[in-house]
Amino acid sequence: MIKYIAALLLLCCAFIPELATASERGVISKIDYQHRAFTLAGKRYSVPRQIRVEVLGLDTPRKDFSSLVTGLLVQLRYVRASDNNRRVIELKLIPQ
Repeated sequence: MIKYIAALLLLCCAFIPELATASERGVISKIDYQHRAFTLAGKRYSVPRQIRVEVLGLDTPRKDFSSLVTGLLVQLRYVRASDNNRRVIELKLIPQ
């Protein structure tokens, strides 16, 4: 019985949008360095301190959020934290 309930809970969690990850690719249009957040395609994304800013093609990932500037093309994965904010779990800069 407990296994059945656990399986049912896992199934329900799989369909809750706030728990699902998604990916996005686009150009950064605005950056809020104080709150470690940026705007991409009109949506706000926050970057937790433990997330590395990784430049593709380099051997060593960078963790320096201040290296982000507007106009950069990025690929990211995120978890939806609220309607207005998405929490980034992976961020990669794509050379143009």
